[in-house]
Amino acid sequence: MHESIEHKAPKVLVDEYGNFHQITDELARGGQGVVYRTTDADLAVKQPLDASGQPDKNANLRERFQRIRLLPMPRRIPVSLPLAILRDEPGYVMRLLNDMKPFAVFDLDGRSKKKLEDEKQALPQWLAKIPEKDLALRLLHYASTGSTRRRLRALAKCATILARLHNAGMVYGDISPNNAFIGEGDTPDVWLIDADNMRPELVSGGVSVYTPGYGAPEVVQGRDQSRPRTDCWAFAVMAFKLLALCH
Repeated sequence: MHESIEHKAPKVLVDEYGNFHQITDELARGGQGVVYRTTDADLAVKQPLDASGQPDKNANLRERFQRIRLLPMPRRIPVSLPLAILRDEPGYVMRLLNDMKPFAVFDLDGRSKKKLEDEKQALPQWLAKIPEKDLALRLLHYASTGSTRRRLRALAKCATILARLHNAGMVYGDISPNNAFIGEGDTPDVWLIDADNMRPELVSGGVSVYTPGYGAPEVVQGRDQSRPRTDCWAFAVMAFKLLALCH
């Protein structure tokens, strides 16, 4: 008797120009959408999500795509912009360097913690005597992901991108560890993704989008919209969480 093993076929998406994009793994997920890596070295796919977490069939991406293309973007700024809209499903193709990962990798989430526990890696001497195992694992993860130096470099480059956008009269709108990406190496590239929420700063009106926990009080309470100062608030929260190890 032979057991049948079902192999799930890789998901392949087609863009408006007829190019095929094979999905490999999920890079980041937030309230506005999910980002997937593809087999193409420097391309990723983003799909907007509805309230239930499914691909949003009602998303008017063509209008949004056109609006983004008309933004007064600074030249050669490392923000991942849409390249093509998907043909049969909601979403778009964007450029993203192949070795990049979200800032969220700096945090010890459940998956990273389980991996450390499964590896049964011996703690270094400077951590072995800490009575709280969770704290020891968190410090080990902090050190193994580049410690303070790598985090400060990442944050400095992210702040530079924001400063250039703000200087051009733009608002990013949704700074979070899932929207800022970092490459490998000693001098890694940093990019912002999720350009959907970018727009010029407005005197009034407009829709504000934020990641829970990162929204400025006036945005969360509906008293004001996204502005450069609310970007700075979200960036400060992200910096605190990346560096302080007390959240």
